Amino acid sequence: MRYALLADMHGNSIGLDAVLEDIQRHGGVDAYMLLGDYCVVGPDPVGVLERLKSLPAVICIGGNGDSVIADVPFEHHVETNTSYSWTRGCVTQTGWYEWLTTLPLEQRLTLPDGTSLLAVHASPGNNNGDGLHPRQSDEAVQALFGMAEESLILVGHTHLPQERRLNGQHIVNPGSIGNPLGADTRACYGILDADESGYRISLHRVTYDTTAVLRQLDQLHHPVPGYISTFYRGEFIPRWDRDS
Repeated sequence: MRYALLADMHGNSIGLDAVLEDIQRHGGVDAYMLLGDYCVVGPDPVGVLERLKSLPAVICIGGNGDSVIADVPFEHHVETNTSYSWTRGCVTQTGWYEWLTTLPLEQRLTLPDGTSLLAVHASPGNNNGDGLHPRQSDEAVQALFGMAEESLILVGHTHLPQERRLNGQHIVNPGSIGNPLGADTRACYGILDADESGYRISLHRVTYDTTAVLRQLDQLHHPVPGYISTFYRGEFIPRWDRDS
């Protein structure tokens, strides 16, 4: 069985197209595991959702960005809050509201070799908060993930491809397709190959036309293009690097 691991698309249909094409270049997959945050804070929320609808054999969970569609919060970050409201209007008008607001928090399955797998957005039982990031101590990772019984945990949320092995658990973030962090603006995804002998995960980065995403912000009349463009120009510094 072969799964594509896709996370944090954030309304980036151009990056998603590049990833789907790259998956086919790598031989295709049997199913797609989607780890949340599909459309908020990006130029083309409906375009992303329409592409996901066409995929075969989809396993999906909701992220924190999906849950705010149902209850747009008040935030001090005005650009983010404005984008949430704009996205809610887009998905409500096109019939996606119910799908986004009823996504499960977690998914579990057993791989052919007996490995137990848990798919979450940020951490077990939570689609928000710290998530997995490279500055975390082993103690912090254990506090977030150690209560899970599964040995393989797939996460999104923090947008950087990374792996941690700790106390018998293998925690993997395939990285994000939308809203890239730091200077590397390529889209990220993973492939999970699983059979009776075990499983293997490979992480991939895909180059695509980020200037086309910047043009799309204007073409689709996004209300805060200046804020979103910082991601696609490679200017957005992750919070753990800002605090270090």
